[in-house]
Formats: sequence, structure tokens, C-alpha cells
Amino acid sequence: MKDNKEFATYFVESQNIYFLEGREKNEIMEKLLSKIPKENFKNFEEVKKELLKREELMSTGIGLGIAFPHIGSVNVDKMSVSVGILKNGVEWGSIDEKPVKIVILIVYPSKKRTEYLTLISKLSSVLKEDMNRNRIEVSQDSEEIFETLTKNLII
Repeated sequence: MKDNKEFATYFVESQNIYFLEGREKNEIMEKLLSKIPKENFKNFEEVKKELLKREELMSTGIGLGIAFPHIGSVNVDKMSVSVGILKNGVEWGSIDEKPVKIVILIVYPSKKRTEYLTLISKLSSVLKEDMNRNRIEVSQDSEEIFETLTKNLII
């Protein structure tokens, strides 16, 4: 079992909370992916292709202004999270048809699927709370966003 401190390192190690602008989801995903250290990948370009192809299959916009683009791949050496906060929402094909303002991109080694599912479940629990989502959407402070996202990641 992982504790919240260890899960929080997926954010800290990548130093990945960004305030972004963009008009299309592929542009946002590429920006977030490019922020992850290249040493976390066996083949960055293949992961990028896999991520975009996965999004074509089915939107990762879950509603409430949130998207969780993700890919498990043999081309990823280390699970990493990259968070984008979008001032102006982006059309994501979400189930509720609302623009996305919070994007949490997760890449993970294929063999770490259980760990990924645990992480995304905990993040979903944090983000389903209106207070947490609102705090993230209006914050201009990445430390406050980090704290909001990770405070309940005890696994």
C-alpha cells in the first residue's frame, strides 16, 4: 500500500502543475506530456502517439470540467502526473458536454495498472467535491492546487 506522501511524489518529481492556454485537447495533452521529464520514458514519441490514439477511441472528459487523459505503455518507465489548469475551458467531448478546465494527464508503465487505477480513483474522489474543484479552478497558486489534490491520497 502507498501512502499519500508517496503518491504525491508523482506530482512533485515531475514538478507538473501548470496554468495553460490552448484551444484543442490534443494541444493541451501534448503540452502536459512534454512537461514530464524525458527520462521517465523509453520512447517519448511512441507514448505521445499512444496517448493521442487512446483519446481518439473515447474521450477522457469525465464531466464537471475534468479530463483524465492517460496511457499505460511499455514505453513508460515511471508513472508520472502532469496537471493543467485552463483559465478558459476546452471542448473535450465530455459526457456532460461542459468545457474542461482541469486536466490531469497520467502516464504509467503497463505493469502498474493497479497502481494507476488506485491513483485515479483517489483523485476522482477529491475532484468530485465541489469545494475542491472550485478551489483548484480559481487558484493562481500551484502549491495550493497540489495540496488540494494530494491531501486525501491516502491509499
